[in-house]
Amino acid sequence: MKDNNIKTRYELQTKAVGAYVAALKFGLLNDLFGEKELKWTEESIRQFVKDNNIKTRKELVTKAPGGAYDAARRLGILNDLFGEKTQWTEENIRQFVKDNNIKTRSELQTKAKSAYDVALKFGLLDDLFGENKAKERNYWTEESIKQFVKDNNIKTRSELEAKACGAYATARRLGILDDLFGEKI
Repeated sequence: MKDNNIKTRYELQTKAVGAYVAALKFGLLNDLFGEKELKWTEESIRQFVKDNNIKTRKELVTKAPGGAYDAARRLGILNDLFGEKTQWTEENIRQFVKDNNIKTRSELQTKAKSAYDVALKFGLLDDLFGENKAKERNYWTEESIKQFVKDNNIKTRSELEAKACGAYATARRLGILDDLFGEKI
């Protein structure tokens, strides 16, 4: 561990998950890092959340080493820290979209991923935002791709992929990348 500059269980878990699993399996973690010192208390969790500007349950899981989320759940302070977890219904999804002036699917997905997932499951997205244009087949044609490349002065394959990954994928499928950018060396 010293050769890799790994000083904590958390670092081992994030930098070398295989080694962490093996050390856990063979009961070596205490030998490598000593007894676990950090025992999460209500006070230490609250301080950690405040100090690290943690806003969601998911952030707490990913940013806090050593089971702070599990301790917070056991202590019953998750709702106090992050508010009550929303149980999305068709009605409150519609209200959330209206109240937050959300205009697109991607905006809903960014602002409230869980609401987006439930809306997708309920089949509400077309009703909320209109039919998904991305579903339309043949959005990109050979001519529209050539025009897009010309209009945007795109010089390379990677530039096309970065600016319009759908156009790139269609151009690749149509076999026109060499026509657009010359043969790949």
